[in-house]
Amino acid sequence: MNENSIIKNLHNLSKIRIKRLSLGYSQEYMAFHMGISQKSYSNIETGKIKINYDTQKAIAEILNIKPCDICIFKQECLLSIFFIVSSISSNLEKYSIVI
Repeated sequence: MNENSIIKNLHNLSKIRIKRLSLGYSQEYMAFHMGISQKSYSNIETGKIKINYDTQKAIAEILNIKPCDICIFKQECLLSIFFIVSSISSNLEKYSIVI
């Protein structure tokens, strides 16, 4: 990970914190709704652990934002879009809707 990536990562993680605080949510609140410990959530917010799509989606749902609004890296944004499109396509197939 180069210096530019680290700066982007910290910037996006601070956006999560700013949004959380603007809603009046504590780390404990976020952790409880995600089913994790406060320490684990703190590690997410400080960048000590890399978040996967499910974690990104859970945070976005609690903060009422789109998962891509908190993408850490471009590849993760693309991966998020892929999962969303796959999910929509799979749901459409269940109902025999072809796009």
